[in-house]
Amino acid sequence: MRNTTNVPLKPVETKRASEGICDQIRQLILDGRIQPGERLPSERKMMEMMHRSRPTVREAMRVLEQEGYIKIYPGSSGAVVQEVTLDNAVQSLESIVERSHLGTEQILEFRRMTESTSAELAARRRTTEDLKRMEEILDKAHKAVGEAELFGRFDVQFHLAVAEASQNPLFSIMLQVFRNMDMIGRALTEVLHAGEKEEQEHCYERILKAHHGIYQAVREGQPERAGEEMKHHLMDAEQDILKKYRQG
Repeated sequence: MRNTTNVPLKPVETKRASEGICDQIRQLILDGRIQPGERLPSERKMMEMMHRSRPTVREAMRVLEQEGYIKIYPGSSGAVVQEVTLDNAVQSLESIVERSHLGTEQILEFRRMTESTSAELAARRRTTEDLKRMEEILDKAHKAVGEAELFGRFDVQFHLAVAEASQNPLFSIMLQVFRNMDMIGRALTEVLHAGEKEEQEHCYERILKAHHGIYQAVREGQPERAGEEMKHHLMDAEQDILKKYRQG
């Protein structure tokens, strides 16, 4: 383990203080000015450097640890910077989105635009392995009809498979950010549980039909059609999600 880093930290004067501390340290790590394995200054030293209280510094360190940027070892002096991985990048983005207090409509709009574009690219770039994975997921989803939680997991897997078929990792990263947010997953499960049996069956059928339409467009190499199929599918899903949230 390396020695404590000597990168200077500045007093935090604006925003919510703990967020300002997080932003400053996070950026230093992303810029490479603090390397994995280096130890941050001690809690007391950070209080002096940033002109902030112990609870404020501790709250910032707790958030950075949750995001995967640092590891706090009990009884040690200072936290240690961790390697930035895909998992903690997703966690970090989730945290930023949640702290931004974005409206449900804004999140769903961005998700729709992102996934529609990834579907277009998937139709251009998909591999045989990508198509096989989508087929397997669709087959499992058919067998999971009536089991809301299991079906919901296959729904997530199908959308991730399309995003990965775009061959641009950023699409799957952003999809994971929004899919991991409780809002979307919980709403889908509630929708699948809602209403009489006939209404539930129609909901499953509607989702499967949309997924098959997307898959066929991707398989046949039709980018515009794939994007439109995804857009209309997500617009239908948005109506269900927004209806649930407006009902409380």
